[in-house]
Amino acid sequence: MIGAAFRPLLSRRRRGAVAIVAVAAMIPVTAMIAANANSGQMVNERRMTQDGADALAAMHGTWTARSLNVISMNNVTATQLLTVAIGSEALAGTLQEIRITAGLVDAYIIGHGALHCPPRTADPISAAAIAAAWTTPCMINHGAVAIPANLALAQTFITEARYDPNHGIEVSHKALRAIEGMNRAIVERFPRAMREIGEEYAKELGIEAFHFADPCNGYGVKNCTKTNTSDGMALPLEKGEFEARSQFCAAMQFGTTARFTTFRQRGFPFGKGPMTYGGARSRPVVKDHINDTTRIGRDLKKFKDFYDSPSTLLGEYIHLWVPYKKGIAPNLFGPQQATRNNAFTRRYDAKFASLCLVGKAVTGPLNQLVRMEIEAPVPTFWQLKDIPPLNPLPIVQPDRMPDAFRVLALTQKDKGRRLAAQVLTETVESHFGYGQVGVYNPDGADLFSQNWRYRMMPATRVDDPAKMARDLQRQAKAAFRPLATALGAVSSRGTWGRVNAH
Repeated sequence: MIGAAFRPLLSRRRRGAVAIVAVAAMIPVTAMIAANANSGQMVNERRMTQDGADALAAMHGTWTARSLNVISMNNVTATQLLTVAIGSEALAGTLQEIRITAGLVDAYIIGHGALHCPPRTADPISAAAIAAAWTTPCMINHGAVAIPANLALAQTFITEARYDPNHGIEVSHKALRAIEGMNRAIVERFPRAMREIGEEYAKELGIEAFHFADPCNGYGVKNCTKTNTSDGMALPLEKGEFEARSQFCAAMQFGTTARFTTFRQRGFPFGKGPMTYGGARSRPVVKDHINDTTRIGRDLKKFKDFYDSPSTLLGEYIHLWVPYKKGIAPNLFGPQQATRNNAFTRRYDAKFASLCLVGKAVTGPLNQLVRMEIEAPVPTFWQLKDIPPLNPLPIVQPDRMPDAFRVLALTQKDKGRRLAAQVLTETVESHFGYGQVGVYNPDGADLFSQNWRYRMMPATRVDDPAKMARDLQRQAKAAFRPLATALGAVSSRGTWGRVNAH
């Protein structure tokens, strides 16, 4: 009876013991499950962090290449617009010169006639005889001499109405100002735009913070912060001087080369630019085309020839009867050939020379009168940062481009909540990632080839951990201080190279 009474009790004890053993056995199993879950979560967080860095670098590289393509396109357009402006300004200035000279000729002839034609006697009978014998033929003579000047003056209005150089001036000047405004806006706003786009990327990618190496490190940027910032890099541009102007002027003349491929896309043959291939098929050079089509050269030659007839030994006396002898009446300055050397071609060449040598519009009363200098609003001559503009062998390989063309993006993501965090502790509080792209042009690094692009590349800008640590301490937000501290603790670049997998 007693044994029967203890049997259920012993059975319950055995079940309890098994339960205790089972519970004890579940502890390591639970820890293993939590550890696996935590490890998977950590891997996923690091993947998200690295994907975010690659995506931000690619975004920045995409917009850098796109912006350089827009500026390259605008540069080619500017060469065409300046060709229009120079031709229109030269034609308008030459018409103005003819009008001024014709006015001087008329004024001289009127004054000369008023001085020499009236009778110089007070006797009315003698005055009447002199008027019949001298004054009338003298006035007729002076009127005939003034006819070529007045015909030339009338022709200037006909030419102006037919070819309207002032319209060409107005349109080209407005378009040049618009292009300059567009380029300036792209350059000035670029770093802040990269920050704003990056913030949208970070929200979608689940990234807490991001940083672009060397923020705002360029010419012409505005509203940009270099420290404690998420602003992007500046475009790899700087304001060019004489070399950049020389390259621009060469592009106007020679256009398509092995490098300047956008000219070829616009129909310019090899070695030809807007100034040498912008006219008619029979006369492709713009200067010759305008000179021939408008007949301005022939008009100048007629004017010059009439008022520059050969003088005689008696010229200083005979001018009383023939006032258009050489050196007597005002005339156009310099040689006036129909096709080569005349006031129009000289003014055209002078304007082009002032564009290339001075590089800016010249204003003032004197230039408004003679109009020999470039009057158009000259756009900024940009050049690529750390790349000489006059380089016969332009860089085409991404790995040879300077650091200004290498976009390094760094990201930070906070550690998520862990299972059994009190037991399975971690020292890592944040995850960091970095990715780099290289911006390059397979046609050659210049600002006349609309073929800029980017590609992912090893993060060479992190090869020197000490420098990167200093840059992060100086430029990045506080979220990147742990990364800066870790990089600063690396003993050497060789040590870093063994663990840096980027």
